[in-house]
Amino acid sequence: MSILLSLLILIITVNGEIEIQRKLFQAQQATIGQFPYVVALKMIIGAHFCTGSIIGEQWILTAAHCLNVIPPENFTVIAGTIRLTRKKMEGYAVDNVVVNPGYIRDEEQGNIGDIGLVKIKEKFNFSKLVEPIQLGLLQNSGSMFAVGWGRVSRTSRSPVLRYVEMVNVQNSPVCVNDEFRICAKSVTGRSAAVLCSGDSGGPLVDTTTGKLVGVNSVSWAQCEGGPHPDGFIRMEAHDTWIKSYVKDAVFE
Repeated sequence: MSILLSLLILIITVNGEIEIQRKLFQAQQATIGQFPYVVALKMIIGAHFCTGSIIGEQWILTAAHCLNVIPPENFTVIAGTIRLTRKKMEGYAVDNVVVNPGYIRDEEQGNIGDIGLVKIKEKFNFSKLVEPIQLGLLQNSGSMFAVGWGRVSRTSRSPVLRYVEMVNVQNSPVCVNDEFRICAKSVTGRSAAVLCSGDSGGPLVDTTTGKLVGVNSVSWAQCEGGPHPDGFIRMEAHDTWIKSYVKDAVFE
């Protein structure tokens, strides 16, 4: 391992300014094929660091803050599995990354425009375990799933894909539902916030339509749980930008 890569992994682990991981507390383990569009972004030498969603033959949607510190040649995309401890996993080399030019990092008020795209060198081998998800608008029901490869505690990294049911939050002192953001909290458990390390960039899926309506961006609880909701970037605010790159993305 090069000294530069070793330092990069260390910085990602300990530097709060480049903290790019989020987790799912109080979550259930996914079953095989339940979320075939969910992928893990994993260091070539090291652990996974973010979650993403397949939205085209060669494209993954994730959070911008997952992509602005790690060169594309230093990570790979893992698809078609719910368990990152398998000896043989379907990995895809990264060709390029695109960060939303409107992205602004703001942990206090919530990141703005926090979405990015990853293009792989070869097309995905689509199957029952690997397939794209459509993008859409959040329906009035407000019932959603947040999915990710997050930690189960600060000291315990989960190799298993997990999900949690969430509901829309209309009133919060730190997160205002608007045309750019969705605020959501867990329907179970004692705390509202459930996201932290490993889940950044993961999808927020409308349980009514099965479409991706948001991208995991920020947790005001800082991985400890708490009364405040988690923040997701709305897809309808960025559909034109996404489709300018991903020609086969479906938005309805």
